[in-house]
Amino acid sequence: SVTNSGSVVASGGAGTGVQIGCQSAGTSLPSPSPVRTISIANSGTISANGGGVTYESYLNGPLMEPVLVPYTFWATGLSVFGSGIETATITNAASGTIAATGEESSAIFAENVAIDLNNAGTISGSAGTTLDARDGFGQYYATSYLAGAIQATGTNDDRIVNTGTITGSIALSGGADRIENYGRIEGNV
Repeated sequence: SVTNSGSVVASGGAGTGVQIGCQSAGTSLPSPSPVRTISIANSGTISANGGGVTYESYLNGPLMEPVLVPYTFWATGLSVFGSGIETATITNAASGTIAATGEESSAIFAENVAIDLNNAGTISGSAGTTLDARDGFGQYYATSYLAGAIQATGTNDDRIVNTGTITGSIALSGGADRIENYGRIEGNV
């Protein structure tokens, strides 16, 4: 778990303010591990406003010939990850800010983990980014668009309760997602 009441700032390109996650063995035999919950409580500032960085690198093509392709390293204010069965409980208090406002960035990026977000503060991101169709980052996550405020991947059931302000686009996982908005959302959902 992470509790922040101060400032965590990543100012460089492709920076991450806070990253937390876990990998559960789930129900695999012979000894299943318990499903883990990731907990983040923020009443301060978590940000990564330096934007992402795109490099071009060579990969092997279909005939093993070198092919130059872009790969974007994404900037994230808060990054959470799991193995598909965990839940990340995120509480952003009224005084809390989670931000990633540069190009190629998301304020909150959730990979293979259900998010249960209660936002009373401010989450600031961009309108989102359309990646090059050949981009390795986009191919890995099977999408050419990444949201600027909240981006979730996987097939989890995500839940957002917003009584604060979310600026930027939101793209949730492929599960039974729910947004309860009692505040302000400025961006595409």
